[in-house]
Amino acid sequence: VDDFQVGMECLKDKTAWTSGDWELGDEVRRWNSLQNVNRDVALLKHYLVGILKADLRQKRRAAPAPLFEDAAE
Repeated sequence: VDDFQVGMECLKDKTAWTSGDWELGDEVRRWNSLQNVNRDVALLKHYLVGILKADLRQKRRAAPAPLFEDAAE
């Protein structure tokens, strides 16, 4: 559960589940204007997955390089 919560932190302040606006790249939509139709589902999916992937890339770049263990050990 903790890992999941940490992984979702990047979505904080970038979502509008109950108020505000979704800033979906070139398009801005009110929080309650997204509908359960293929176009909106795909739009939201790509937006959220894009944020998560960008966060993962950033974390990988910031992580220290792994140290290799001596093969003789």
